[in-house]
Amino acid sequence: MHDSIDHTRESGILEAVDIESQWRGQWVDGTLSEAFMAHRTVLATIAGSGPHQRLQVALTQGGDGRLAIDLRDQHYAEGIGWFDQRTLALDPRQFRQLKAVLGMNSSALAAFEDETPATLPFPGPSTPQPARPAVGDLG
Repeated sequence: MHDSIDHTRESGILEAVDIESQWRGQWVDGTLSEAFMAHRTVLATIAGSGPHQRLQVALTQGGDGRLAIDLRDQHYAEGIGWFDQRTLALDPRQFRQLKAVLGMNSSALAAFEDETPATLPFPGPSTPQPARPAVGDLG
């Protein structure tokens, strides 16, 4: 199991490896009607910020024939495997808009890609100062 995690971290992006289908039924008059098929093709798996995180990008086609880009933030847990933490579906129009935004700013994003995060120093404990009496305190 750890081989797949290490492979994801080393390469950053894996090839399309998974095609899955899901049967979905519709309830009509209290009975399950004829089911329809939804298809999902994994286009890429991108390593996440941690060793047990990844982003899965897939093309989905619903039972109505509409296409969408499916983004899944996945985490790995021993004994469970990879599971979806969050999902986001983009219709073709949203995907084109996102692609245009990222394309326009790709040079700006590249400048930050290899930058190490800044750490602000936190001041340590202060030396105790004698307390001053407040007005009206006896002492």
